[in-house]
Amino acid sequence: MLQKLRAPLQCVPDILAIALITFVFVAGSSAVNLSDTNSENRLLDLADGVDLAAAAARQAAGSVAPGGGKVQGKDLESMLHWAIEHSDPEKLREAAGSAQDDKTQEQRAAELQAVIAAMRQAPTEADIMKQEIATLTDDQKTDSDKLSALQLLRELVRPIDNANDLKVLGGLPPIIGALGSSSSDVKAEAARVLGTAASNNPRVQKDVHQSCADIIQRLMQLLDASSALAVQQGIFALGCFLRNDAAARAQFYSLGGLAPLQRLAVDPASAAAQSRAVNLLADLAGLGLPEKSLTPAFLAALLEPVQQPLTSTKDVDWAAVERNVLLIQALVSSSSEVAAYLQTKGLSEMLDGLKPVLAASIGKEPTDGDQTYFEHLLELVKATGGASGQAAQRRGTDSTAGQPAAAQEGSSDPDDATAASQQEVLQLGGPTTGIPAASSTSPGNGRTEAGAKQAAHDEL
Repeated sequence: MLQKLRAPLQCVPDILAIALITFVFVAGSSAVNLSDTNSENRLLDLADGVDLAAAAARQAAGSVAPGGGKVQGKDLESMLHWAIEHSDPEKLREAAGSAQDDKTQEQRAAELQAVIAAMRQAPTEADIMKQEIATLTDDQKTDSDKLSALQLLRELVRPIDNANDLKVLGGLPPIIGALGSSSSDVKAEAARVLGTAASNNPRVQKDVHQSCADIIQRLMQLLDASSALAVQQGIFALGCFLRNDAAARAQFYSLGGLAPLQRLAVDPASAAAQSRAVNLLADLAGLGLPEKSLTPAFLAALLEPVQQPLTSTKDVDWAAVERNVLLIQALVSSSSEVAAYLQTKGLSEMLDGLKPVLAASIGKEPTDGDQTYFEHLLELVKATGGASGQAAQRRGTDSTAGQPAAAQEGSSDPDDATAASQQEVLQLGGPTTGIPAASSTSPGNGRTEAGAKQAAHDEL
């Protein structure tokens, strides 16, 4: 019985030695970073290490002591020595020969040198960017070629270092020039490349302004494009330049940029463009809109989707409800005059009416949608109602002297009061200080979770 047990146990040192040598080889191979400047030496050292392990195995093979022994330590090296001392020399030679794959050190070094040389010849990302920029400046290239070049550039400029290299590589002029292409797809993609490179990147924003002083106006022209895709990407690019640049916002406002943005925000013709326009307007409202910037027609149109669920919950566009409530929240939080006007249009009653509708809808979300969507939307509605009421109350206590006469005297003619409010919102559309921002269900931007996801995917 003891003899039968010894037979398999005698194989343990051989197996362990082979496993450890293999482990050292594999672990060393995986640790090599081919992008490191010392990769060649490290690869050659690794090859030498396998030879040394094999040589050690051969040397130990000539002095293998019979009988058993104990491991001299718990570390990997002592285990290796113990395994070699108690293993079969023939099996170690076979394992070492297999690891080397019957190749000499010179052969392996030559193969590694060939791999490294091939890697050195591969083009870098900067090289590829130069090639695509050259395509944009080549009059012999088709619109399809230029579109492909812009699409590749868009992916390449996502990393901030590559985006910063656009100016150095001479890429900004041809990309900006592509905004005037006769191809709507090329226009749209050029705007998308600029927006991607400039997003949260003040350096690129500055470089673009230096390359094209009227870049904001060039991008604004896309808002009136016949292509829905060009409009969408125009809004995306404008947002990337406006959100973090006060000077760019001032230029945008002076050029009347809010007018087409308001039009797009209430135009259901393109849901994607409408969503992006609403998100951008909400962000701009949080930063403070200039006076005489919002029209009564625009504000009234914002309320239409909000009012729809009060008449029928069938086929409700809840995404439109959320977008508009989000924008209303931003507007009333930044301007008590806007809040006062929307109150005259029944905003509080609409929001109060939405609460039971949303409460009854919780848990009835589509199976493939956000299972807490209506819960988040209900919180947004509550926050917006609170912000609107607070802003309107502040307007009533702090600005009585500036109200139209009809409102001050408590005119019994509602048309007079409405006309006065319409005139007032046109004259006083700017931000009012001292109004705290409404609470939100998503930190940082006042969006519900679904709204925040939409803003994060504006580029798509």
